[in-house]
Amino acid sequence: MNKGLYKAMLRLNLAKMLSHASGIAAYEGLLAWVYPLVRKSPAVTEVAGNLPTAVKSVFGVSEEANLNTFEAYMSGQFYGRIWALIMCMYGIGTANRLTAGLIDDGALGYPLAAPLSRTEIFGTQTAVALSGVGMITGATVLGILGSAYVFHIEINRWRYIRLGVLGLSFFTLITAYSLLFSVSADHAEEGMLYSTGITLGFYLMDVLAGLNKDWAWLRRFTLFGWFKPQEILEGKSPTKPILAMAGLSALTLALASLVFAERDLAL
Repeated sequence: MNKGLYKAMLRLNLAKMLSHASGIAAYEGLLAWVYPLVRKSPAVTEVAGNLPTAVKSVFGVSEEANLNTFEAYMSGQFYGRIWALIMCMYGIGTANRLTAGLIDDGALGYPLAAPLSRTEIFGTQTAVALSGVGMITGATVLGILGSAYVFHIEINRWRYIRLGVLGLSFFTLITAYSLLFSVSADHAEEGMLYSTGITLGFYLMDVLAGLNKDWAWLRRFTLFGWFKPQEILEGKSPTKPILAMAGLSALTLALASLVFAERDLAL
């Protein structure tokens, strides 16, 4: 990684990182502010308890979940689907912009003209992309911890920290294969299409697996099967999926670096 290039690229992407981080933290604050009102409403509790399994699955809430808890509320309103999709879109877009986008614009010719190896350049762009993922995930964890404190909501802080680590591993893997597709594609649009397509496919398989028990086997083939926020918030250990995703991310990034180093770039 090259420090000078890292600082320059970080400055170019900092505004987007901060906007995502602040937006997510603010939305968590809004949900935490509303929760006490929701909890006191018998009608809301009754409706939530009678939700069909299919609806719960769409919102990322497990079938046997107790919907009266703050954890189930946050999972259904944000962590289960919305947070995952926002971060996936961020990872895909950033990976594409930092690699394929620069290749299409010809802007990558400047760092390549400097005494930098392609491995250094790719490592730097990867570091910028993952810095954004880390910053936004950290803001998500701090946002919910701060909101719970302000609105006097009792939570198990350690479980939310573990959810943050799981999220970081998951979003890193999404970003990793997005980088691989971006450096492999002939054009930025093509790399974006591949990354978005496979992520959407994983997401739809996870939703279908929850709609019908006959389709539960689909979870074996989707990365979203490893990302179950409510289960983590209810005490399940995320160690195995975190290690699995970390290993896959490392392999994917190593392959992407090799592809970028060997690729014939027309700049």
